[in-house]
Amino acid sequence: MKMVYTAANPVQVGHLRSILEAEQIQTLVKNGHLTGGIGELPAAECWPEIWVVDPRDHERAEHLLAQMLVSLSEAPAGTPWRCPDCGEEIEPQFTDCWRCNDNSLLA
Repeated sequence: MKMVYTAANPVQVGHLRSILEAEQIQTLVKNGHLTGGIGELPAAECWPEIWVVDPRDHERAEHLLAQMLVSLSEAPAGTPWRCPDCGEEIEPQFTDCWRCNDNSLLA
């Protein structure tokens, strides 16, 4: 087995692991439950780690993870949009207009 990734964020580790598993790369997560030990143990020693079971998959796994991490860091922030009904400017992460939803709840 070979380690391919470690991070403080267990959600990110889980997401990246699922990407590798979807590519038929068998993995194992070590230290998945050690976050409670931070403080008593060095923080970086408690981070969850993704290990590739078959060493022959190690290089492909590293390549896939590198591609994914670059695409995540380059994800466009988006641009605000205007609600076609009321004209309110909405931040790009939202799909519904807060003003129209509020008004519809009061009706």
